[in-house]
Amino acid sequence: MLGATSSEQNARFGDKSKLHMRRTAFPPHFAHKLDVRKVQLAVIEPWVTGKVAELMGIEDEILVQFVMSQLTAGGAVDPKAMQVNLTGFLEAHAAPFMSELWQLLLSAQAAPGGIPPEFVERKKEELRLKKLEQERLEAELRERRQAAEQASIATRLAAEASAREMAERRAKLEEKLALRAAAAAGASAGTGLSLIHI
Repeated sequence: MLGATSSEQNARFGDKSKLHMRRTAFPPHFAHKLDVRKVQLAVIEPWVTGKVAELMGIEDEILVQFVMSQLTAGGAVDPKAMQVNLTGFLEAHAAPFMSELWQLLLSAQAAPGGIPPEFVERKKEELRLKKLEQERLEAELRERRQAAEQASIATRLAAEASAREMAERRAKLEEKLALRAAAAAGASAGTGLSLIHI
C-alpha cells in the first residue's frame, strides 16, 4: 500500500528546491537578515493582497495567506526559500515580487514603528490629496452658493424694478385718466355755463 510522503521524506523534492536555489541569481539585499518582530505585518498584508491581485489578475486570498504564513512561521525568514516556494504560484513574477517585498520588510524593520517609510509617505500624500480635493469641493460649493445668491439678488432686483415700472405706469395711467376726467368734467361744466348765458 502506498503512503503519502512529505517533501522532507522524499529527497527528490528537497533536491529540486536546493538545485533551483543554486541556479537562481538572487538580489544582493536578500543577504540582509530580517527580524519580523520589528515589522508591522498588518501594514504589509494589504500591500501583499494588492500586489498579488495585480500580478495574478484576481484576488487570491489563499496565496496571500501563504505569503503571510511564510513570514509568521517563526524563526528566521529566508527570502530565497520564499521566492522558490512562490515560483509555483507566481511563476516569472515571483522574483520581482519577492525582491520588492523583501525591500519593504527591511525598510519597515529599520523604521520606527515597523512601518515602511514609503507607506508613511504614500499615506501623507493621500491625505494631502484628500485635503486638496476637500478644499476644491468647498470652494466650488462656495462659488455655487455665491452664484445662487447673486441670481437671487438679481431676480429680486428685477422684480423690484418691474414692480416700480408697473407702479410708475399705473400712476401715469391714473394721472391721464384723472386729466381726462377733469377735462371731461370741465367740458361738461363749460357747456352748462354756456347754456346759462344763452
